[in-house]
Amino acid sequence: MKRVSSLVIVLLIGIVTAKAQVKFSLGGGIGLAYVASKNMQEKIMPFATPHGIAMIDIPIAKNTFLETGLEYEQKGFSAERRGYSDRQVNIFKSKRRYHYINLPLVVSYNIYKTKQSAFYAGVGMNYGFFIKGSVDNTAYGYVDGHMVSKEFYQASVYGMLPSSGFYSSSMHTNDMYFMDVMAHLQVRYIFKNRYWASIFYDHSLYDSHIGLPSPEGSSVKMRYLGTSLGIIF
Repeated sequence: MKRVSSLVIVLLIGIVTAKAQVKFSLGGGIGLAYVASKNMQEKIMPFATPHGIAMIDIPIAKNTFLETGLEYEQKGFSAERRGYSDRQVNIFKSKRRYHYINLPLVVSYNIYKTKQSAFYAGVGMNYGFFIKGSVDNTAYGYVDGHMVSKEFYQASVYGMLPSSGFYSSSMHTNDMYFMDVMAHLQVRYIFKNRYWASIFYDHSLYDSHIGLPSPEGSSVKMRYLGTSLGIIF
């Protein structure tokens, strides 16, 4: 009986201690959304987007934490294509914006520490769930260097499961698979035991686009390089 009581006390102390070590934080910042493309006809360009995260750090070993939580991330890319005919030049520009809620699972190791600061390096996975998206398309027509036409239209982007047979009714198949799995790398610096700054990189493992208006065999894998500032509660 005494042994059982002692074991219960030890377990309770362990649970209370673990809870005391779990840290909650909020952060946000800006990042560069871009893609690694293959066999695309368009010129691909990055653009800056916002992101934010609600995160908890859970100790799993000495100097090692599991970082998880919920993260908002806006990904996508810009594209441009040109066509020439006698005196006329047609320029078609598009910007794709994809909104995701991510579930990061990152193992972070403390490689430097003082009384009021610490430096962590982390590696793991980031699981993105597609919320909504849009494609802004603008077509320009030029004759002898003078713009003679400009047309704008926007198409919605929908997320679907791989087994779904439903496709968007828009002119092009802009839709995305519902989930994007990414490898995640990051470094994070904590100062004054309250604030943190981080740089991170998300690397999609596959093409999440169901079908882009491009040649067969093309692919677009999303990338995101971000920087964040946050506060620990």
